[in-house]
Amino acid sequence: MSVVFATRRRHYDQLRDTLACSAECPSCGVEVHFWMTNMMSLTDTKEDDQPSLYMMPSIEARMDLAKLGDLLPDSVLQYCKSTQDVYESGNLTATRVMVQSALSAVFSNFLPHGNSSSSLSKTVQDSLPSIDIDLPLSNLASSLRKGEHLDALLNSPESASRETADVLMLLVEKLVSFLFVIPTEFEELNQRLIELSRELPANEPNVESDVDVDAVPDVAPDSKAA
Repeated sequence: MSVVFATRRRHYDQLRDTLACSAECPSCGVEVHFWMTNMMSLTDTKEDDQPSLYMMPSIEARMDLAKLGDLLPDSVLQYCKSTQDVYESGNLTATRVMVQSALSAVFSNFLPHGNSSSSLSKTVQDSLPSIDIDLPLSNLASSLRKGEHLDALLNSPESASRETADVLMLLVEKLVSFLFVIPTEFEELNQRLIELSRELPANEPNVESDVDVDAVPDVAPDSKAA
């Protein structure tokens, strides 16, 4: 969500060429603080001396869906972007509804052709056979066979280049994330969802079981929340 800050308590530190100021978010009222460095050193062409702006508390980084347009199906991208827009607008109740639509769009993409499920739970269940979670590891195993590309890189008698070392390290990091970090994060997220569900009133309806996947409203791909 874009807002305009009206700063106050501005103070310029000439010795360090830094301007400090504060403001309140016009949307949520949270007090934030800013520091601008290298404001006057504009004649110096060194990259380190370019003006920089810092904010505390920092903005919570969320997935930049615009950069994933080539990876996500259009329907998934549209629903996820719309859900993110509604969330960032502060409409939390609408966010809950949009998350159901986004989940439906994500898993409907993996349903066998012509298969339509009656509930969100069944949509997820019916999509599982089409989701090949093992593919990355199968490809990794194949690439480690003698004579294959990864085996050649790992066992080459030549000195490793910086680019090769960088990519190999990225492989290790992605593998650790895939096998250990992401499953743990999902389990922790599930535990938080369980705890939050226990806080609901006893007569709160089961929202998930009442969702008709075929009745999920269409969302325009470029719709923006007010």
